[in-house]
Amino acid sequence: MNARVKEKEMLSAFHEKVKKNIEEKERFIRKREETMIGLESEIGVFDLRHTESEMLFVRDAIVKRVGNEGADVELGAFQLELRTPPISVFSGGGILPLEKKYKDITAVAVEEVKKHDSSILRCGTNPFVRIHDTPRTKKEKYTEVPNFQNIHRRKFAEMHIGINGPNVDIGDASIVSLFQSFQVNMGACSLDDAVTLLNYALMTGPYLVGIGGNSRYLECTDTGINDVRILAWEASHDTRTAHDVMRGTKTRIGLPERYFLNIEDYFGRVARYPFILHNPEFAMQVGIGLHWLDTRIKIIGDAAVVEFRMLPTQQKSADEISFALAFIGRLLYAVDNKEELLPFELVKENRLSALLYGTRGNVWIRDGGLLKRVPIDEAIEIEIARAIQGLCSIGIDECDRLGEFIARYKKNSPSEILARALSGKKYPEREELWNALVSTRMVQ
Repeated sequence: MNARVKEKEMLSAFHEKVKKNIEEKERFIRKREETMIGLESEIGVFDLRHTESEMLFVRDAIVKRVGNEGADVELGAFQLELRTPPISVFSGGGILPLEKKYKDITAVAVEEVKKHDSSILRCGTNPFVRIHDTPRTKKEKYTEVPNFQNIHRRKFAEMHIGINGPNVDIGDASIVSLFQSFQVNMGACSLDDAVTLLNYALMTGPYLVGIGGNSRYLECTDTGINDVRILAWEASHDTRTAHDVMRGTKTRIGLPERYFLNIEDYFGRVARYPFILHNPEFAMQVGIGLHWLDTRIKIIGDAAVVEFRMLPTQQKSADEISFALAFIGRLLYAVDNKEELLPFELVKENRLSALLYGTRGNVWIRDGGLLKRVPIDEAIEIEIARAIQGLCSIGIDECDRLGEFIARYKKNSPSEILARALSGKKYPEREELWNALVSTRMVQ
C-alpha cells in the first residue's frame, strides 16, 4: 500500500471516528466535580561523565522502576515522561492527592537515577546533546515522524534561531528530542466546554510561559530567547507550501490561525495535516497526537481532555503544581465569568513577547473592561488573582501558595536565572554550563 492510499485510509477512519463522537456527544457530559486532572512532565537523564549508551540504559531503568502507569520513553534517547493518572481535585480532596501522587512518582525516578550515579535534568532543553542526528528512541513514530518533517520541510525556511548574538542551526526535526515540557490535562464537562476551555487556554497561556520560560540554551549556546522550544519546533517542522504561506496557513505547531468555533472546527483543523503513521484503528489518536498546538483537545475514552502544553519542565515538582493550579484556576475564572476573549492578534503579540523576552516582555491584558499593554509582572499579578478566585469557586484555597509562587517567578524566569548564573556568556563551556544548572537546581 503506497503512502497516498495509507493517508486516504487514515483520513477516512479519522472522519468516521469524529462523526461517531459527535453523534454520541452526550457521553462526554459530566459535572465539573466529576472531571479529572492529570499531569505529565518530561525530564532528561544526563551526566557529563557517562556515555550515550550508559544514559540510555539509566533512562530505561527508570521507566521500568516507575512502571508503565507512571512513566514512558520519549523521542529523545535520554528522555522520559513522568505522569499521574487522572485524579479528581474538584470533589473535596483538593490538590493534595494529585500532588502526592506526582511527588511520589518523581521521588522514585530520582532514587533510581542516583542508584546509577547519574542525574536528572529538569530544564526545558538539553543543551549538551547535538541537534543534528540526535540520538532517538527506537520506535516507529520516533523514526517516521521526524524523518517526514525533514524530507518535506518548506524550501528556504529560516533554520537559524537566536537574538542579540549567535544563531543556532535548528534544521533537524529531531531537535524536539532535546525539549522537555510540563503538561496539565484538565477534563472538560462536554465537547462544547472543551472548546471553551481550549480558547481560554490559548488566550491565557502566554502569561504563564512568560514567567516560566526555562529553555534558553541549545548546543551550549545562549540563544537569548526566554523559551526557544516552541519557536524552534515551529521552524523545524514547517512543511507548508509557498501557497500555504501566502494564504496565511499556520503549521500544526503552536498557535492556530484563530480561536476555534466549535468541536467540528477543531477536528477539521486536525484533519488538514498528514497523518504520517498508518494505524486506522487509532486514527483519531494519531491525528491529535501529531497536532502539536500550545493547547489541544484529546479524546480519551468518554472524556474530553484539554491539554496545556506551553510550559517547559521546571526545577521543582512543587513549582509545576503551582503552575497547574494557576492554569486550572484561571480557566475556571474565565468560564464562571463568561470572560470576553482577547482579540486574537493581541494573543499572538503576547505569545511572541513571552517566548522571546520573558519577564522583560510587555503584554496586552483586559482589566476593568479596558485593553491595556503592561509589563508581564503586572499582568501576571492580575492573572493569579483571577486564578485564585477560580480555585475558590470550587472550594480550593491556595491563596498563600500562589502568592508566594508568583512573588518569586515574576522577578525572573528560570531562563533568566540560568543566564545570570553564567554571567551572560554566549558560549559557555560544557562543565561551566553544567555547574550553572546544578547551582540553579536544574540538575538533580
